[in-house]
Amino acid sequence: MNAAGDMPGRAHRKALGPILAIYWLGIFAATHLPQAALPQPPIGDKTEHFIAYAGLSSLMLTWLVFTRPKLRRAWVLTLLVCAAYGAIDEITQPIVNRYCDFRDFLADCVGAALGTLVVMIVFRRRRLRQAGGA
Repeated sequence: MNAAGDMPGRAHRKALGPILAIYWLGIFAATHLPQAALPQPPIGDKTEHFIAYAGLSSLMLTWLVFTRPKLRRAWVLTLLVCAAYGAIDEITQPIVNRYCDFRDFLADCVGAALGTLVVMIVFRRRRLRQAGGA
């Protein structure tokens, strides 16, 4: 955070792009390795999808807000990109002997929507706090 404590410093903002890219590559790797090669966590598959896409959308929207401050409706772009990637992700999974599951895609979209909503609320509260002089 900067001296005012309201926004991350330049170094933190610059780190968002690489963090987003690494996170996204991690999702790709996790969903395109043969299932037998992956450890099975104690949570369900849909929960994994939900959490992964909530994180993806949170990082993406935060990155867009900081790198494209004049972009209106960054949240719409975030949801569209996450949904498109979720669809492509599911469609390409049979290539590595995994299953294309529409319910996984729905979990991706719901997770992306929640992650986007949380980031929107955080940024809105910051703006209101700054406008109020607090």
